[in-house]
Amino acid sequence: MDRFVILLLVVFAFDFTTSSDIVDLGCESDHDCEPFRSATVNSTCVQDHCRCTDLVQAGNATECKPLVNRVSNQIGGQCPCQVANSFCHEQTGRCVCKDGFLPSRVEKKCVHKSVQLGDECENNEQCSNHDHFADCDSSKQVCQCQEHFVIYEGACRSIIAVTNLTKPCETEGDCANGTANSICHAGQCICGTEFVADATNSSCLAVAELDQPCIDSNQCIATLGVGSICYQQKCVCDSNHFQFPLPVANATTGQHRVQNVCERKIVHGDSCNDDQNCYQFHVGPHEQTMECFMNACVCLSGFVEKNNICYKASKWNSLRVF
Repeated sequence: MDRFVILLLVVFAFDFTTSSDIVDLGCESDHDCEPFRSATVNSTCVQDHCRCTDLVQAGNATECKPLVNRVSNQIGGQCPCQVANSFCHEQTGRCVCKDGFLPSRVEKKCVHKSVQLGDECENNEQCSNHDHFADCDSSKQVCQCQEHFVIYEGACRSIIAVTNLTKPCETEGDCANGTANSICHAGQCICGTEFVADATNSSCLAVAELDQPCIDSNQCIATLGVGSICYQQKCVCDSNHFQFPLPVANATTGQHRVQNVCERKIVHGDSCNDDQNCYQFHVGPHEQTMECFMNACVCLSGFVEKNNICYKASKWNSLRVF
């Protein structure tokens, strides 16, 4: 009987969680931030998010807390959490996405970091995390291979134009006679395993890893990801990415090894669950410039932001002089 009463109470409480009981840190005007205001805290709408300041502490930034504890429908909002694939971060008391998920564009839900070909997506990064030559189709909102690529054995393979082949290929020989390391698939010549087309889609080149010789950036992207380029005939990470050793397992043998990839550098405004998510691996531990505040990477005290990069205030002031 007691268990039945408790169940009724839970259902009763849930039914009365209406839209007016939901706190959303997003805003269009200062009026939307009213739930966070009190005698000691002011809240205003800044860049579509409520920002709170402590009136007692000379207007210093402070955490936005509603006067009434309500259900949050947004990642970064107050616990308890109603968003699928989210949980309550014990230290901050805010809703964050589980491992393998990230906040959506409007932070109303948690979406997969890596999305397979043909599955629903919001941005290109979700698709390229699964296949380096995949993008998120802007109209269909699904992951698909980039132009001049086609799905073969679950991966995006380069389509090549074979000289003197005026009709769809029928055999491997139709492709191999014109371009080495190619095969015939569904009437199209494509590059074989561990090969990728050059920029002109006329030949198949061997994929290359970090610091290995190359003549085309596609060779690098195949192994290092979209943040890599062929520079001075070697595969390297571009200026917005850094080398990161990623442990991987062979799908067939199960053997583990370290695969170097080019990870995007963390910048001001990136989503985070804690300070570790804002750690900049491309610089030393004593050169860190950001921390996690309200689920976004922001500049540490003593640093200022310019073009999504945090500079020491003293250094930035000297740069402005010149």
